[in-house]
Amino acid sequence: DPAIPDEYNYVDLRDVLRQEPDGRFYLKVPLSEALARRLVVENYKIMRAVLPIHRKLRYSPTTQQGQIELLTTPYYHPILPLIYDTDLAAQQMDMVHGADRLPDQRFQFPEDASDHVARSVRYYERLFGEKPRGMWPGEGSVAEEVIPAFVANGIDYIATGQDVLWKSRENSPSYVPYRIDSDRVAGDGGSRDDEMLIFFRDNVLSDKIGFQFQNYNGEDAARSEER
Repeated sequence: DPAIPDEYNYVDLRDVLRQEPDGRFYLKVPLSEALARRLVVENYKIMRAVLPIHRKLRYSPTTQQGQIELLTTPYYHPILPLIYDTDLAAQQMDMVHGADRLPDQRFQFPEDASDHVARSVRYYERLFGEKPRGMWPGEGSVAEEVIPAFVANGIDYIATGQDVLWKSRENSPSYVPYRIDSDRVAGDGGSRDDEMLIFFRDNVLSDKIGFQFQNYNGEDAARSEER
């Protein structure tokens, strides 16, 4: 019976579910078309509450109020470097098992890559009243060539996996942010206007949080020796 920040809606499935001693829930009524329709409606109520909950919890750099910082992704969650230029995939080939075949006809639309970032910034601003500070590129896909698209649209930082860091700087620490600019010249040239930060996640810890620790209670997950 979760609380939902919507005065006209609530979710209550106690009449169709039972909880067993193992903590799991099971249907206590037969499956039916009516039940399926009801579950669709109940799921819609929960989805409708996602944005209001995040709007309430969101940290605002302007007011310095809130609990969590929200970031977004390029619009439609694309693999941005492949929109910019499919030939960029060749840089990644030695990091994957086997070699993927590049398209016979090269796909190269840098302006579309930039548009995905710009659209996402506008949509986020409509939802939350302020522009996003950060982005998570679709599937963590990055390339030096797409950095200008983020910088030009006011993104302060992006995040990706630590394997990307180690591809550029082997065995470098992944628990600190790194600064990158839009050109290929060493140094900042006396200006940081074309720069942003990149954060690299710990892949092992991140996967455990997402796929293993979700089944633990909070205290047990924090104390786990498997971190």
